[in-house]
Amino acid sequence: MSPPLNRQRFAPPEDRRPGFRFWPLVSGIIQMAVLAGLLLGGYYFLVLRKQEEPKPVPPNPLAQGPPPASGPPPAAAQPVPSPAPPPASPAGPSTPDNLQSVELTTAESIQRQQLAAAKFKQRQAVAIFDEVTRAIDEWERELAAWEKLGPPLLTSEDGKRIAADVTLVKRFRAYSGEERQAREDIAAARKQAEELISPVREALANAEDASAPEEKITTALRELQTQARKARDSYRDGRSIVEGLLARAPAASEKTLEQAIAALDQEEALQRADFIDAEERKAKDAGAKLIADAKVKLQQVQAEAEANKLRDQAERKRHGFLHAGSTWKGVRTERSENCPSTLLIATREGDSITGTLTYTYERQQHTAAFEGTVQGNLVTFKLTALLENFGTMGQTYDARLDPTSAGLAGTYGLTGTINGTFGYRYERPAGQ
Repeated sequence: MSPPLNRQRFAPPEDRRPGFRFWPLVSGIIQMAVLAGLLLGGYYFLVLRKQEEPKPVPPNPLAQGPPPASGPPPAAAQPVPSPAPPPASPAGPSTPDNLQSVELTTAESIQRQQLAAAKFKQRQAVAIFDEVTRAIDEWERELAAWEKLGPPLLTSEDGKRIAADVTLVKRFRAYSGEERQAREDIAAARKQAEELISPVREALANAEDASAPEEKITTALRELQTQARKARDSYRDGRSIVEGLLARAPAASEKTLEQAIAALDQEEALQRADFIDAEERKAKDAGAKLIADAKVKLQQVQAEAEANKLRDQAERKRHGFLHAGSTWKGVRTERSENCPSTLLIATREGDSITGTLTYTYERQQHTAAFEGTVQGNLVTFKLTALLENFGTMGQTYDARLDPTSAGLAGTYGLTGTINGTFGYRYERPAGQ
């Protein structure tokens, strides 16, 4: 027998190089990818089959079944299995436990929101405090800068340069004499700000503290900030102005700035005293003139009153018995009846008179108003209005005055006729 032939193996030559073998790794990755694809396809196949299967319809308990068959019931009746209950939906019905859970969740959410809002306001108040602190620091720095520049000028060589110019002295005195807050006010402001922010800091340090800062706290901090900025600007402006004065100041004078300010104050005090004296003299002169004018006016008023009195006396003398307010009593005839009568002259202006005529006729009193004139001893008047009961209007009374007997007599009637006569006597006032 011939010896067996050696069959050649066609396996790829083995890589005998030292290091990492690439092919086994690639082969393992491919096998894992194929396995994963098979598992994923099987999963989707099962899910799709389950969705395509018809779901059992639960029986309607209200539906009426077929009528029972006649005859005896079967010997062994098998119980009908009840349908399975439908699967519960993911969102089940509302129960007391569910409602309580919702309330607790909502309350916790509200508490978290309140806590977040309170923390925001706490941090905001602390930020305002930081602004106040910066403003107070700037205030203190400006105060230190002013103390270093302003007061030393009163006795320094630079101050003597300002003292050489009166205008510059006045400006320096104006700005250095302004009332400004001192260092004690700075310490007080710091203490107040610290007292205001202290409880807010404690609340902010506590993670569970949901108390919001009071509005009054932030308002007070803002007021302190405004106060600090105002004081800071006051010192800063004064320092800037003094630096400007130094830039414009001429050569130094012999006297210091303090001495120049004292001399300026003394000079202005003397000027004010002179002004006051001049005003007092002017006031005295004006008062004397007013008194003189008042005396002249008083004399004029007295003279005019005396002249009026003399005119009234002369007019009254001219009027005689027929003056305003004179009363005359007598008799007036009416159809052969003597009627008691009173004549009253109410007013007299020049030669014009007005008054009333009263008489009794047939046991009734009649009163009428009249207007008339006086010409020497002749009196004429006419009834113009009835004031009481009745009478005849338009009657004219013509009378003559007898100055010796103080009597007044005459006739009356309508135009062109005589209806009766009258006679009166002047009735003197009491005390005459």
